[in-house]
Amino acid sequence: MLVYINMADRKIEIVTDRGIGKKVAAEVWQAICNDMTQGFKQDAYLDSTLAALAKINVLLQQHFPASGSRINQLPNRPLML
Repeated sequence: MLVYINMADRKIEIVTDRGIGKKVAAEVWQAICNDMTQGFKQDAYLDSTLAALAKINVLLQQHFPASGSRINQLPNRPLML
């Protein structure tokens, strides 16, 4: 999954793969994006982003619980383009 924040165009998008898309409705992701957008309008960039990531984490843990010895397959650091 990808959380895409375009500061220049003031757009936020959450992109998921088919597996996640089958479990979590697009409206749920849109609501998270809307919450972030509202927070950004109030200059609460950090708090809004952290709150969105926390909601995403809960959804992913609920639908895709970690198992096995390799529970975290990708790095957690953000990628800035």
